[in-house]
Amino acid sequence: MKKKLLFILFISLLFCAGCSAKYTLTIDEDGKVEERLYAKEDEAFFDNYPNSSKGLVVSYLIEPYKDELAKNGYSIETNINTTSGGVIVTKKYDSIEDYVKNSIIYKQFTDEIKIGKKNGKVTIDVEGKFSHSEQNQELIPVNDATINIDVPYKVENNNADLTDDDTLYTWNFTKDDNDKRKITITYNTKVLGNKQDFPVLIVLGILGGLLLIGFIIYSRVAAGKSLANKI
Repeated sequence: MKKKLLFILFISLLFCAGCSAKYTLTIDEDGKVEERLYAKEDEAFFDNYPNSSKGLVVSYLIEPYKDELAKNGYSIETNINTTSGGVIVTKKYDSIEDYVKNSIIYKQFTDEIKIGKKNGKVTIDVEGKFSHSEQNQELIPVNDATINIDVPYKVENNNADLTDDDTLYTWNFTKDDNDKRKITITYNTKVLGNKQDFPVLIVLGILGGLLLIGFIIYSRVAAGKSLANKI
């Protein structure tokens, strides 16, 4: 509970006006998991600090919490550009079960993540919503957000809003999403997805090309010898 309150306090102090958030859960072939949160505010937020740069504002606000976050396994860095500023928070886990047990960040969306495993297939089921209220002291006010799940395996079922090359699955949220939404995805750990097939296809293509070139050269050489013998 202490860890959860610490993280909520940290993010709430930094992004009190309603941030935009991009959350990515990356699952590796070895079963390890990385979560990455990029939370940012736009130019209007930083207009409240006319005498300071975005970098100074963000650094000042996160400084009291950096050591405690590091002790709990989080890496944190600032991310500043011409139109926005924010933080990137990351943490790695040994397994999907380790992630579900020890992650703090997903608590901003749901109280529970259900994991089902059967015959090499893994199903992730989540139901929740983001808070849009600045009066809620327990949840971060989020206006716009995306949740990404990047998985190397063949996905057999999902309800994502968008998919990229069958490896990255995206759910989009706006300030108009006031009801709970469900996130579900099932992947087969025995079958790799398309992203992993590309290097194999490239190698096979190169080998096929070399064999074709070799065959053409051999055919021409053999034809030349045959012609020479006739002469």
